[in-house]
Amino acid sequence: VEYEDQYNLIIASSGEDRALYDIILVDLIWTADFAEKNIIDPVPDYLVSEVKKGIIPEIYTAFIYKDNFWAVPFLANFQLFYTNMDLLHRAGFHDPPSSLEEVVNIAYAAKAKGVIKYPLFDSLRKQEALVCEYVWLAGAFGGSLVDKTGKIRLTTEPNLKALGFLIDLLNNGLMNPYSLNSEEVFAAEVFLSGDCLFTTNWTFLTGLIKESPLPISTSGKASLIPVSMQTLSGAKNTSTILL
Repeated sequence: VEYEDQYNLIIASSGEDRALYDIILVDLIWTADFAEKNIIDPVPDYLVSEVKKGIIPEIYTAFIYKDNFWAVPFLANFQLFYTNMDLLHRAGFHDPPSSLEEVVNIAYAAKAKGVIKYPLFDSLRKQEALVCEYVWLAGAFGGSLVDKTGKIRLTTEPNLKALGFLIDLLNNGLMNPYSLNSEEVFAAEVFLSGDCLFTTNWTFLTGLIKESPLPISTSGKASLIPVSMQTLSGAKNTSTILL
């Protein structure tokens, strides 16, 4: 079942005289909605205790809604920054970028040298994929889509900087315009085929890189998503991983 269809199938099942599924795999963002619609039951207390023993609070508390625990964490997924090291070397660089400004500089160099027409590709289709991209991008500029009171705030200075950054990538020919019609799986296929220098995606792409029979199996590298220089200079700690 495609991810985009999963939510609707669960909703349809809940309207039947007898639900089609006893146990369902849910996305975190559906949890409160399903709880309000009485589609799911709270996790039994004995199982909650076991979850708390083996999973860090930063993960399991995300499934608490109105003082009830609604789902058992199955996969802790997060986005990474992926670099095609072969294209990077051909552009004259050796290490993945450590800031968004460096991403832009490398992308301009790769484009100018004819290494690749559109150095960046991302999943920017007008659905959850775009929201996920904008969330990390806003954070990379020190912003957040939600304030301390839980209200959505889109027009803060950091959030607008993030939006302007994304628009500039598209307008300046650094981001492939087809990104606007793409979701994560297609973006992953573009990277695997060697048709972009940089992309961000969920951790599943790391496994696909390692399993690929294509050159990307040795040239594809994952690292933490770079942030803006302003955000980086104000950070107390930074980390980088290479897989």
